[in-house]
Amino acid sequence: MGKIGIDIRKIRDYGIGTYIENLISQFSRLNSENQYILFCRPQDLERLPPLGENFHPVVDESANYSLREHLSLSRKAKRLSLDLYFSPHYVFPLLIPCRAIVTIHDVIHLLFPENLPRKGAYYYARFMIGRALAKAEKVVAVSHHSRADIQRLFPGYASRIEVIHNGIDPRFFRQPSENELLRVKRKFQIDYPCILFVGNLKPHKNLTNLLKAFALLRGRRERGLKLVVAGAERDKSPHMRETIDRLSLGAEVRFLGYVNKEELCCLYHLAELFAFPSFYEGFGLPPLEAMACGTPVIASNLSSLPEVLGDAAVMVNPHQVEEIAEGMRQLIENIPLREELIRRGAQQVKKYSWEEAARRYLSLFAQIFTR
Repeated sequence: MGKIGIDIRKIRDYGIGTYIENLISQFSRLNSENQYILFCRPQDLERLPPLGENFHPVVDESANYSLREHLSLSRKAKRLSLDLYFSPHYVFPLLIPCRAIVTIHDVIHLLFPENLPRKGAYYYARFMIGRALAKAEKVVAVSHHSRADIQRLFPGYASRIEVIHNGIDPRFFRQPSENELLRVKRKFQIDYPCILFVGNLKPHKNLTNLLKAFALLRGRRERGLKLVVAGAERDKSPHMRETIDRLSLGAEVRFLGYVNKEELCCLYHLAELFAFPSFYEGFGLPPLEAMACGTPVIASNLSSLPEVLGDAAVMVNPHQVEEIAEGMRQLIENIPLREELIRRGAQQVKKYSWEEAARRYLSLFAQIFTR
């Protein structure tokens, strides 16, 4: 049908990486007609899932958010005579010579500019998102909430924005064996009941308020409980170290850094509950992953999370530390509530499928090819 270029250079990232890996895996399973050119770095090759013969990696070592990526990817797209370019995040090359589809997961850079590393990053994000909306054949938002945010900040492009929900990695639906659980417990020395948080240390993830709520919870009754943070390293954030020291939680909070999907699945199963009090998410995969593993969830009642999680989680105001602590206490002590939310979570996750997401994208590709 056509030759499609996909920028997969973020496949090693947590959120977008999961998105890229699962989509291309499903494209390979569902479609043998298109030719797929995967722009990647040399180290990305080991992260590729098994793919069909119609998938062709092309190495591009330009840095994300650099001028070089615009020039390099545009030249490659022209040399390879692409029919369509698919960018899985809001940046796509300025000189791209073919039609394009762009996914905008969220507009967090525009809503929380104070958290950006430099002032220019705000203007770059605003320019690139605006350009994607003006130039791409279709823009995909991953939730209705994200679509509404995009429309509010960039009115006039509603007809170009399609909502395609993310799916859940099938590895989280598998029950780990006792040996796998034991191996993860030994590797991370987890021999205690724990609350799990998965994410980075960016301010919008709201780990600071979770730490404060956890300190309240421990002060009231849950003395043997620990908080486990997967996906982030404490030493990379002086503010986080100071907060933990101020709350006297040094021995009660564990930062595991990067964990692979198989280890993460085990951690979900080992946790008493999963806590996700984020201020803002374009979609929010981790709480759904926890639900798929049968772990009860407490989450923020802001942004896309009510849409994505429905009535299958305890929803709290992430600005209210007392409310977060009380929600966690309920999930630990109220057994009927735990059981009901686990049951609802098992139903909620059935709404999200990477196969269905991939079919929707393939339908968009086909529509563009026939215009």
